[in-house]
Amino acid sequence: MESRQYPPITFSDFWMRKMKTLFERYDANNDRVLTRDDFVLQAERLIQFGNLSDEKAKEIMSNRLGVWEGYISKSDKLAVGFQHFMSTAKETTNRLDTPQFAINSSRVLFDCIDTDGDGMISPKEHQAYFQCLGIDKELAAATFFAIDTDHDNKISKDEFRAAYLDYIFGEDDQSPYSTFWGPLVDKVDDDVGRQRSTMPHPQLISHNLCTGPIQHWLTR
Repeated sequence: MESRQYPPITFSDFWMRKMKTLFERYDANNDRVLTRDDFVLQAERLIQFGNLSDEKAKEIMSNRLGVWEGYISKSDKLAVGFQHFMSTAKETTNRLDTPQFAINSSRVLFDCIDTDGDGMISPKEHQAYFQCLGIDKELAAATFFAIDTDHDNKISKDEFRAAYLDYIFGEDDQSPYSTFWGPLVDKVDDDVGRQRSTMPHPQLISHNLCTGPIQHWLTR
């Protein structure tokens, strides 16, 4: 896929809800602000979840830090609240280079979830990924069904990429891909901590979950 398949984003209320949901998923330590540590923690969880080689682990870490450094943290901010996150999302999502970055991110994420390396994501792998994000694993089935458009009980790279890009760039509030990262928040307001999603508050994975040697994967 070389070019954008979606018109420029108009920042509808629906899109804003998706971005707020994504903010909550990015907030790996659940402290209501985003920092570099959140993206390191995301990478650590994905690396341990996928039992990845050093080469793949380095790619995951580089991708997660690329999101932080290239798309979220501006002016060397050390911590980003929801309002700054949203303003940055509005500024960068219609950039010409963003679609290709999103495509690359979907590929890296797919390869991580596909833990057995067979080129497909199984229901069990997808459920485990939801658990890795701190989302109730029972909610994974509906999302899996939506992404698996040919209903062969496995998610291909093309299906995964289509769902990923639709979540980032689409504004159709009837899209089946709106729960790509779990149930959407009910609404967007000024305090990201006060209006959470309607799903039960997940038991987030401990900050100390990943204990392996990850320092050499960090790009400083």
